[in-house]
Amino acid sequence: MTTAARRKLAAPTLAMLPRIADSLSFLYAEAVRIVQDDTGVCAQVESSRGVDRVYIPTAALACVLLGPGTSITQPAMATFARHGTSMVCVGAGGVRSYAGILPAPLTTKWLEKQARAWASDETRLQVAIRMYEMRFGTSSAPDGVTLAQLRGLEGQRVKAFYRLLATKYGIKRFRRNYDPDAWDDQDPVNKASSMPRCWRWAAPLLWDSYTAEPRWDSSTTSPTCTRPA
Repeated sequence: MTTAARRKLAAPTLAMLPRIADSLSFLYAEAVRIVQDDTGVCAQVESSRGVDRVYIPTAALACVLLGPGTSITQPAMATFARHGTSMVCVGAGGVRSYAGILPAPLTTKWLEKQARAWASDETRLQVAIRMYEMRFGTSSAPDGVTLAQLRGLEGQRVKAFYRLLATKYGIKRFRRNYDPDAWDDQDPVNKASSMPRCWRWAAPLLWDSYTAEPRWDSSTTSPTCTRPA
């Protein structure tokens, strides 16, 4: 078999993708303890013979109904969330519904709010001003300020803070510099300033890859590690 043929066979097709119609509609659990072990998620029931375990097909479930006497651990809930399984706390026989847990990837609430705030120049500037004042104090943004001016003000504050720390710790002729192509040639202070900022951007990006909900700060800086301030 040629390389092209192997690549074509390995590529996913619409027929290979899971469909909601292929999933089990719901699973009702009562008087069990749902836990995550090394094998998967299982429902435990204590009996005279010991502990009986029934493993739950998490990837094939659309919803889990948690009835009376049911408890569930956090790792088990995280597994259900990763597979997009909703959970509902119900009464006996599923007659009443008391609360529901919807996995984050199944809702676009925050994505829609982000899009609405970004789509309008006015609301985008209002968000930037609120974030600026949360960071530097209320009334710190001048009246009638623009987005470009906010970026400039933030840059001036950061530079002044660098100068203050350089004076405090006796660092002479310090200049904030970052060159991703010459990382090993930079001084320890610039390395120490660049690495935490990259980590700060990496954390939400990793979370977004898990939740499938893109989030970014479009008001002041760009979520990238290539040009730290």
